[in-house]
Amino acid sequence: MAKLSQLLTLECMLDAYDSLNIKDSWIIERQGVCIVELLDIINPKLKRLINSKTRLSCRNVLVANFKTMTNTAHWLKSKLFIDLPKALGKALREKIVQMVDLLKALMVKIIDVDEFAKEFFERLKKRYWKGRTTDYELWKARQSKITIKRLVRYQVDLTAEMLSNGILMYAEAPNGEEIQNVDKDKLALTMTDKNEITETFINECAKLRRYSHWEGDRFVIDYPLLRKYLFCVFGKLNSEQHIQMFEYDVQMKQIHEDIERLKKQEGDIEERMEEVGKTETKNGTIGRKKLSLQKLACAIENCQKYFWANSAYAVLFCICRDDYEMDLSQTDFERIIEGLPYKKKRDHTCPTGTIANAFSNNPIFSEDVSKWEDYNHMKRIIKLRDELRKQMNS
Repeated sequence: MAKLSQLLTLECMLDAYDSLNIKDSWIIERQGVCIVELLDIINPKLKRLINSKTRLSCRNVLVANFKTMTNTAHWLKSKLFIDLPKALGKALREKIVQMVDLLKALMVKIIDVDEFAKEFFERLKKRYWKGRTTDYELWKARQSKITIKRLVRYQVDLTAEMLSNGILMYAEAPNGEEIQNVDKDKLALTMTDKNEITETFINECAKLRRYSHWEGDRFVIDYPLLRKYLFCVFGKLNSEQHIQMFEYDVQMKQIHEDIERLKKQEGDIEERMEEVGKTETKNGTIGRKKLSLQKLACAIENCQKYFWANSAYAVLFCICRDDYEMDLSQTDFERIIEGLPYKKKRDHTCPTGTIANAFSNNPIFSEDVSKWEDYNHMKRIIKLRDELRKQMNS
């Protein structure tokens, strides 16, 4: 029953009859007989689909307007049932009712087959998505620094875009309680474009809450639940919506991987600090002489105008090493710097490799920070050293 074409033919035949003004009883009866014969083909095929172990054959039911075709009244509204002889009209009604029941049973079977639905969407995703570069990857490449807070915002914006394109347009309308449970204030704080928060958008958010939840910083879709909805309406969604649905899934997985990576880095820093307990304490200090990490962050923020490049962080590394007897590797120091509780945006950051590169280009950094004047070095290095010391000692 490729694409349930005979169901569509049946619907067209009934609609065509209603548009004609047929008076001849033999033509009316012949029309009824033809439809009975068509139903005698449709119903056995539906039974075979229900009993079939080849579940892929059930995919073709999705092209039909399922909500309409499982409504008995949709079929019985035709004038034909009034015009037909009583016995033939009764037989036709019984076959229509049987067909509707079979269609409902078929959809129940389809919806209940989670593994089949999962395989179906995985195959489609591979077809739509073959190693393309995502918008998220482009966005990430443009960022000076990726933080979990930024990733949370990106997840919200990405989800808002998906909802605005009508992915859930066929889901059941939300009730008052569901709409009330949408946290509008949180949306306003998190979304980039506040103008998108309309009444229609809130309704779509209420629908989405049926299929999703937050796990810490990750927005998680309950795919077994969502697949049931998508599987029922897949034929109604257009190609653009299909593609966006898969793009959303791929990008969310990429974001979640980056969130886990950032959390692991934070955990590695804490673990490293515990190993070298003399370097950082539970009170949030660094070095044997206990430099406050909060004060360190403030010093970096207040001295940004004296930084000439990322490599300027080597000056800070030397101050911590010599003035505060810090005993951390360059890589661990870089991780600590990037994990500090900043309140202002920095002009320069300290990614992995920054300190090593600075040391290779400036041998002065291997000398004690208090003796740099002896080497008649660049004024900007001395100026940054003095300003950082002033802030850190205040």
